[in-house]
Amino acid sequence: MKNALLTLFIFLLPAAGFAQSLPGTDHERLRFLADSFAQVSATQKAEAIAWALVNNRPIRTVGPDGTEIEIMRIENGYPVYYTTDNDNAALSTNTNDLWNGSSLGLNLEGQSMFIGEWDGGAVRATHQEFNAGAGSRVTQGDSPSSTSWHATHVAGTLMAEGDVANAQGMAPQADLHAYDWNSDNSEMSTEASGGLLISNHSYGTICGWYFDSPDWYWYGDPSVSSTEDYNFGSYNSDARAWDLIAEAAPYYLICKSAGNDRNDDHNGTHQVWSGGSWTSSSASRDPDGGSDGYDCIGPAGTAKNILTVAAVNDVTPGYTQPSDVGMSSFSGWGPTDDGRIKPDISGNGVELYSCDSDNDSDYINSSGTSMSSPNVAGSLILLQQYYNNLNGSYMRSSTLKALVIHTANEAGSADGPDYEFGWGLLDASGAAEAISNTTENTILEPTLTNGNTWSLTFTSNGIDPFSATMAWIDPAGTAQGAVLNPTTARLVNDLDIRISDGGAGVWFPWTLDPANPSNAAATGDNFRDNVEKLEPGVLPAGTYTLFVTHKGTLSGGSQPFSVIVTGVPSVPIADFTASSTSICSGEAVTFTNASSGSPTSYLWSVSPSSGWSFVNGTNASSVSPQIQFTSSGSFTISLTATNSLGSDSEVKSYYISIIGELTLPFSEDFESSTSRDRWTIENPDGSTTWTFQSVSGNGGSTAAGIDNYNYSAANVAVVQDHLISPVLRFAGLSSVSFSFEYAYRRYTSNYRDSLSVWISADCGVTWTRLASYDENGSGNFATGTDVTSQFVPSSASDWCDGSNSPSCPSFDLSAYAGQTGIQIRFTNLSGWGNDMFIDNINITGTSSSPLSLSVGGAGESCPGEIDGTAFVSPSGGVPPYVYLWSIGTTSSAITGLSSGTYSVTVNDSNGSSATGSYTVNAASPISLSSTLVNPTTPSSNDGQIGVTASGGTGSYTFNWSNGASGGFSVDFSNLAGLDEGTYSVTVTSGGCTETGSFTLEAPLSVSTVPSDNNICPEDSTGTILVSPSGGTAPYIVQWSDGTTTYSRNLLPAGSYTLSVTDQDGSSYSETFNIGGVSDWSVSSTIQNESAPGQSDGTVGISVSGGTPTYTYLWSIGANTSSINGLSSGTYTVTITDGNGCTISETYIVSADATPLIL
Repeated sequence: MKNALLTLFIFLLPAAGFAQSLPGTDHERLRFLADSFAQVSATQKAEAIAWALVNNRPIRTVGPDGTEIEIMRIENGYPVYYTTDNDNAALSTNTNDLWNGSSLGLNLEGQSMFIGEWDGGAVRATHQEFNAGAGSRVTQGDSPSSTSWHATHVAGTLMAEGDVANAQGMAPQADLHAYDWNSDNSEMSTEASGGLLISNHSYGTICGWYFDSPDWYWYGDPSVSSTEDYNFGSYNSDARAWDLIAEAAPYYLICKSAGNDRNDDHNGTHQVWSGGSWTSSSASRDPDGGSDGYDCIGPAGTAKNILTVAAVNDVTPGYTQPSDVGMSSFSGWGPTDDGRIKPDISGNGVELYSCDSDNDSDYINSSGTSMSSPNVAGSLILLQQYYNNLNGSYMRSSTLKALVIHTANEAGSADGPDYEFGWGLLDASGAAEAISNTTENTILEPTLTNGNTWSLTFTSNGIDPFSATMAWIDPAGTAQGAVLNPTTARLVNDLDIRISDGGAGVWFPWTLDPANPSNAAATGDNFRDNVEKLEPGVLPAGTYTLFVTHKGTLSGGSQPFSVIVTGVPSVPIADFTASSTSICSGEAVTFTNASSGSPTSYLWSVSPSSGWSFVNGTNASSVSPQIQFTSSGSFTISLTATNSLGSDSEVKSYYISIIGELTLPFSEDFESSTSRDRWTIENPDGSTTWTFQSVSGNGGSTAAGIDNYNYSAANVAVVQDHLISPVLRFAGLSSVSFSFEYAYRRYTSNYRDSLSVWISADCGVTWTRLASYDENGSGNFATGTDVTSQFVPSSASDWCDGSNSPSCPSFDLSAYAGQTGIQIRFTNLSGWGNDMFIDNINITGTSSSPLSLSVGGAGESCPGEIDGTAFVSPSGGVPPYVYLWSIGTTSSAITGLSSGTYSVTVNDSNGSSATGSYTVNAASPISLSSTLVNPTTPSSNDGQIGVTASGGTGSYTFNWSNGASGGFSVDFSNLAGLDEGTYSVTVTSGGCTETGSFTLEAPLSVSTVPSDNNICPEDSTGTILVSPSGGTAPYIVQWSDGTTTYSRNLLPAGSYTLSVTDQDGSSYSETFNIGGVSDWSVSSTIQNESAPGQSDGTVGISVSGGTPTYTYLWSIGANTSSINGLSSGTYTVTITDGNGCTISETYIVSADATPLIL
């Protein structure tokens, strides 16, 4: 039997009832992180358990003091264990001022809010503090192996309802999503994707000294440092993971206990992990935090984008001065290894009275940063609740962090931050007042783009103190390895906040010196923290600029940041809303000013600068203007609000979207998923509705159909389901026709369904019915007989226009021709009959005037100038037009063209297309020819140059390098009276120029220098130096003796003829006579020695020729022409004439009668 049924399904999913979508949350990234962390956690946990079993170490245990520990992973060969780290608490942090019945009247107790808690085990969800009789407010999101007193105590501090007044939590009406610490990173990612705002983590890794009765253990790595655990202050993979999550979920603030390690110490025998096992050692090691207590915050607590919480004593009866805040004996102190300020904030963590897990009414006192962290986290969820109540949105985590730091009560011995209390003691009441008192406080969430400066101009009245705090979610840094105290900065985007008085006065934020951690804070450049706070006090009356810049290049190109400002009375905060953000072309949007701070003037701007206009008498200075948008795309809207105290700008990028319109012809067969996605389905009852189903018989395999056969809704008012077409454009058309095919069978005459067809000409705002097909029992609409089984068309006869079927509907929509924003709607009214199908929708139109093109342009102005232009002017068709030139340009005109032909295709908004082309002509080049006449002799000034120009425009102006100029015809007479040299001429024709260079050569000349004609006989010392010039090089040299070198040397006396010829054939010749002195001769008379030993021989000589006078030099030293008294022997004489020429002769005197001459 056919029945209409109403089925109610209720699904209970962890945290699903609290899921909320927060802007900027990267859900895909968070899903990836959740999956990745889950895989890593599971693998690490399995390895750790195996390691613990092999090494006989605990997997999970509870110490004598109630401390819970559990092994998580093995890192660098070392086991990593997690360990657990209301009345007075609320009073200390002024959270009680926010509760129902408090003096502020805010009534904030976490109503409809939820907090996340990760801890050492399950929360006792049945405790009376969590169960008000209507079910526990605690949802345990996993399945821990045991219930944890610690997790229960923390939960109570967060949100116990106050059955026992002293145990009331910070948010006594909030809900809690609780998990144990296994797979925490993955679960945090998932919860953050669901809208988690605050979570508490009162645990950390065991570092340094740890007592596990009966032994002390030291968890440092002796291979890195034998005295200090390098994990203290380390930015490791745990810290990086939390920064990654915070970066992907910009509204999620993780609250983490600072740890209880400070002052942990042991002198004596202890266990240390060495060589793969725990080994007894008596080595001396530093107490955790060293002798001064600093640098003892473990990993994860060093993450940049979280709130790390220190523990202080009760502050009762309430805060009045810094000395009221007493530091606990155990709370971990900073800095981080890279010098950042940790902890961030302090909360009450000593002797907190809260729930215990032994039974549902059990309570206990406990101390530790485990208690101070939920004191803060529970308070923070109330601040988010309050901000949302006032503004309709939540604060970014960086905004909440900046607010907490900005309003914190000063603690410690000096003003400003320190590494002990962080930025001070949480003041929840002060933070709430900063949210509500917008006259004196400004909360901003701007974005700094790469290379730019953000600024806020304000006026100081010289009375009220000024302060500003900035924080941002910094991209995750690089995790450090097993290194002791590396100082490498983990800050990625370094933003800087300053105040300037417009002159030399600049105020800097607080900064600390990690090398001297106990030193008081000073002001300066903070290049370590992603939190900066300015507290200049009372500024002299005047105008100032608060500005934010950045160092280097911003990762990601921009950095959202948060600024809390106090002491700027009523500076405007620009904001606005729009009547609609998604509209059709041609519609107008009303922008409503929502700025605070009493602006006195407004300036609106829209980007891009075209495709819109102010309408209805409004303009850029209107308070709430109206703007009509006439082109498709997205538009960015900005408003600058100004008063006498300053100005502020609100920019909403891509805020207005103009729905894209499809042009005709439009055809839909539902075969493509891409085309199906263009259709909108409206399902008012949330039940059965239009879907895309498999069919046959009409040329395709898919149609739009609705399952009336199984339709479940019972309320006739909500059983109409709409199938709505994409937006269509009928502009520029004179006629339009519309048809579609359908298939339908009734179930019986008692169960029948109806179809109506509608049209809208305003993007679906209003609808006009075109036709209604009411199946009233006649059977005239159905395409076949009744069928009690579920109908699916399988043949052509099942469709309209079949053999026994009605005709397919068609409509003349010409009444809508020329309009835009057209949509067609098919509405099914279910009577629980049988299935209905729609397919093959066709809408065609006829253009009122065809698209045509006019193409023009200009050629190159001069040869080589790429400055041609082309343009197209379309007419007819349906504007706006889309242009595409053959070079890829998409504007109506193109410039900077070289010669050639350029084609263009223009499409109008109705899909019509036209093409055209334009040829950019090349400019006619100017050509130069010349006639040259060289000077006849050097410096004769009778050279000539004649230049003839052709091409160009035919009219020429000549400008010579020697100043000769004038307008000449194509024939140009000689430029005469020229000496040798190079001459340039610039010829101009029609604004184009051509330059020629011409060189007149001097005639060939040769410079020669022969040597003197005084060469001694038989010498070769003559020279002839030759240097040609003029003419046209190169030169050919030829000597009469065949030599081809320019100059000659080592020549004997004689005649030498030189011939030099240049490249043009000019020649030069000269004969040189190298003269010498006349030959000379020597005659001699020799008288031998008459007898051996007589020494009476003589030699006499006589010289003829040469140049007198002569000098003589004998080998025996005599200098006369004759020598005597000679013994037998050899005698040589050298004779020098008056010209310096010399000759030598040798004579032999013998004892025999016949003399010998050599």
